[in-house]
Amino acid sequence: MKDVPKPFLEHLEDLRITFIKMGATLVVATVLCFIFRRPVLEILYKPLIWAGESPDKFLKVLGVVDPFMLALQIAFFAGFLFSLPLLLYFGGLFVLPALTDDERKMIAPVFFGGTGLFVGGVAFCYYVLLPQALKFFLNFSVEMGFQAEWTVQNYIGFVVQMLAALGICFELPMVILILAKLGLVDAKMLSTHRRHALVAIIVLAAIITPTQDVFTLALMSGPMWLLYEACVVICWWMERKEREREAREARERALARQSAPAVVPAAVESAYPEGDPYEELMGGGDDSQGEGTGGDVAKSETTEGESGGSETAGGGAGSGESGEGESGEGGMAGGDGDAASGADEPEDRAEYPSPNDETTAG
Repeated sequence: MKDVPKPFLEHLEDLRITFIKMGATLVVATVLCFIFRRPVLEILYKPLIWAGESPDKFLKVLGVVDPFMLALQIAFFAGFLFSLPLLLYFGGLFVLPALTDDERKMIAPVFFGGTGLFVGGVAFCYYVLLPQALKFFLNFSVEMGFQAEWTVQNYIGFVVQMLAALGICFELPMVILILAKLGLVDAKMLSTHRRHALVAIIVLAAIITPTQDVFTLALMSGPMWLLYEACVVICWWMERKEREREAREARERALARQSAPAVVPAAVESAYPEGDPYEELMGGGDDSQGEGTGGDVAKSETTEGESGGSETAGGGAGSGESGEGESGEGGMAGGDGDAASGADEPEDRAEYPSPNDETTAG
């Protein structure tokens, strides 16, 4: 999916459609779970049975509308749990165009890993924590001399909150691993701030714990602390693998540079084995052009000589015309000019005397 720029109103429209899809999915799942509310209720009774009590005799209903509200609560929680993969899928489709290529590669691991961790947290709470917690509270009531009688609504609320809280707490490794993959945290940083992480885990467990007792707080914070330590080990392992991969690639590049032979560019084979006729033609044209240029230079020099002689002759004629009243210097000058001009003429034309020569002789 390519990132196509959209106006702000179109983004709001996409967000509205995403909310509609998620809401419709949750409503359908809730309706289905409300129809099958009795099997779901039997599933939630199991931890109490494992604790040694019978739900039919031990749990009481005090309010008029408590059974109906309890059925809605059970249906909503079960519907949310069953529709969680689709809800994450619709949310991922909305944010997918805004992600980079590296971030898009992390969508599938985050999707399946997050869903698996949430289900794992719910299962751990259902099979391990809840029976032990319920047994502890029952024994403590007997020790205090009280006749324990719980309401159905109070029991279901406690079980649902514990399951949801452990499911959310088990997402902690996924969050830390995503931050480590993005380069925001590393194993050294996580191990250095262990004390700060412990305080944060206790505060978070106190917020999401449905009760205010220390036992439940310890049951919530203990697994979270173990998951944090597991995240430190996983981050250290990921960094080690990354360093080994970079070192291996560096060695491969070095070996490739050492073993690579010197690349000599291959000569381009000519399409004309006996020589390029166009090259010969262009070479001959250059020679001809050079010869023609040399002939033009000689011709221009000859022309300049002839024009110089003509100018000399013209000067002699002019001198003769302007010196009619003088002693004959102009004629001699004209004769000299004609002699200079005659020297440049061809030999066959020298046989015929010019009129100026006759005048000089007379």
